[in-house]
Amino acid sequence: MTRNASTLSLKDSDTHVMGEINQFLETVLSSAQLYDMELQKHCIKFQVEHASSKAAFQRRSRSPFNNSSTSGDENAPPKEHDEDDLPLLSPEMDHLQQTLKRMLDLSATVAAHVLRTTTQLNGSGSQSPLGGSFTSARQASPSPPSPSDSPSFASPESAGMASFRASSVDDISMDEAWMECGAHLMHCCVEIMGLVLIVHEGLRSELQLHLINNLSALRYIHDALSISKEHETSYYASGFRTNVMKLVANVSFENESTSESICRYRGDETSASLLSFILCSTKIDDDNPHLVEWAEFAIRNLMSSSEFGREEMMKMRAVSVDEGTRNLMKHSKVEHVLDVETGKVVTKKVS
Repeated sequence: MTRNASTLSLKDSDTHVMGEINQFLETVLSSAQLYDMELQKHCIKFQVEHASSKAAFQRRSRSPFNNSSTSGDENAPPKEHDEDDLPLLSPEMDHLQQTLKRMLDLSATVAAHVLRTTTQLNGSGSQSPLGGSFTSARQASPSPPSPSDSPSFASPESAGMASFRASSVDDISMDEAWMECGAHLMHCCVEIMGLVLIVHEGLRSELQLHLINNLSALRYIHDALSISKEHETSYYASGFRTNVMKLVANVSFENESTSESICRYRGDETSASLLSFILCSTKIDDDNPHLVEWAEFAIRNLMSSSEFGREEMMKMRAVSVDEGTRNLMKHSKVEHVLDVETGKVVTKKVS
């Protein structure tokens, strides 16, 4: 349905959410430049594009020849538009939408890069590129201080060992700072992606589609939910999976296209489907508070919008009771048992 440009207003934007996004964005821009050179380039690109877009918008707004549709004439007939499902936007709303898309682009790029980096390091056994290179180099050839800097009562051997210990402590501090930076970056980026989708109800559908179709967000979500527990606890803060699941719930909310894409995504031929990882997130996880609730919310959104998702769910059958659930209920007076005939899990009281 084609609508007047004045239908959507900046007044309907959630200013509180915008304030949260700006805080997370400031953190990303400052921290990403310290993470590595590649992220520094992406941050500079974002800042240049953002400044250029803002300046161009301000020039158009001040121009005496600006005949935009924001003149307040609500009786003006609507213009024709090729996309029937998208509303026409005023210059102000269009500027807001483009700004939010740039934020999605940056956040998705940074989050995917951090995930790739930690995946490679986790596979190689290194904690960080700093520790992986600096520590081995200094251990192989620790350099003792010059005689003039050494205490008169210290032997050259003890002085050299003291320098080695100090450098090792410095390396550990650098490693921890780098890892903490990555964990904080990941948290902020996932928060930004989720919050951008709820800034303005009228822009939500377009932003959801932009995130899923124009970016490799599906790949990121799939890979983020498929990492090992060791990888997660080594590199990311508590609540990592919960934040990713919250993003799934937001991007699939009342959107058939994005829900269908999520339900069909598999990554590659050898990996499990994204839908299966989402279903596996309905287990209680001490490291991820509220994961179950957000997973159920995401599943509800997906099943209400995706016919393919509903068909896949109908094909599934329970094969066993999760071992973690068994251990969790071990000391209670109930037991979960799989009914082979119905394929359902039933709860029995234990006397």
